[in-house]
Amino acid sequence: MVPRSVSATLMLLLAASGAAAQTVQVGAGHRVRVTTKERQLIGIVRSVDGGSISMIEIAGDSVVVAPADVRGIEVSAGWRSNKGRGARIGAGMGLAAGVVLGALPRRDASAPGAFFGDDFESLETMGRILTYGFAGSVAGAVVGYAIGSRSTSELWLASDTGRPLAYVAPGRFGLQLAF
Repeated sequence: MVPRSVSATLMLLLAASGAAAQTVQVGAGHRVRVTTKERQLIGIVRSVDGGSISMIEIAGDSVVVAPADVRGIEVSAGWRSNKGRGARIGAGMGLAAGVVLGALPRRDASAPGAFFGDDFESLETMGRILTYGFAGSVAGAVVGYAIGSRSTSELWLASDTGRPLAYVAPGRFGLQLAF
């Protein structure tokens, strides 16, 4: 069994190393998403002076955000396709539909109205469930991939706000990891 202090240290190291790999700096001309206490702003940075960010929102308004109000800053890294996400969602939905269809009651000529033949655990029924589930998963993945390829979403990378991403703080039961 791993002691809690070792687990907490590993979590902190993993969080710090993962976050450091994707941290970017904010400059004029960057498309950013700024999260404040009240709302989330998306726009183009005009200037960064003394920590405050002057930006033009997508709606066209000019906004100056003070450093104390900033909860998080993310910089746009462009657009990405949703092919993989669509394929995963489609495969999951196809698998579920295939399993349900495979498990539907079958009428036997030997036992009219019998539910799943004589017993649900028959090899034939399990084979049908697996076959339909696999076929549904493949079909769903293909359809999901096709739909996802027509959809895009913006990729956001975290920017350094000067605040720690995670720290240890006192809690109800000793020390806890805070974000």
